[in-house]
Amino acid sequence: MLIEKIAQGDIFCNISSLTITELFTKPYRLKDFSKISIFEEFINSFPNSTIQSVDYNAAKLAARLRANYSLRTPDSILLSTAVVTKSEYFVTNDNSFKNIEIEGLKILVLDEYFK
Repeated sequence: MLIEKIAQGDIFCNISSLTITELFTKPYRLKDFSKISIFEEFINSFPNSTIQSVDYNAAKLAARLRANYSLRTPDSILLSTAVVTKSEYFVTNDNSFKNIEIEGLKILVLDEYFK
C-alpha cells in the first residue's frame, strides 16, 4: 500500500505546505484540538518526507496550470509543488486531475489506485 511505503520511509514524500492548511482547516473550525494533534503526529511521522513551501517558481507555474486546466488555485498550487520538486507521483483523491498530463509526473487518483 502506498501510504505504508511512505510511512516506512521506502518512498520519499514531498508535502505542500498548502496540504497542511487543507488538512487542518476543518479540525480548527470544529475546535477539535485532539484531531489537530493526531494530524500533526501523522504528518511528522513520515521518516522520509519534506514539507515544501510555495516559492515564486511554484506560484508562477500554478498560475499557468490554473489557466491551462481551469484548476482552482489550491489545486494548481498543490500540483505545481509536485512539478517543481520533480516528484514522480502526485497523489490525490480529486477526479478533476484525471485528464491532466504533465511529462515526468504520474497522477494517482486514490479511488482508482485502490480498485
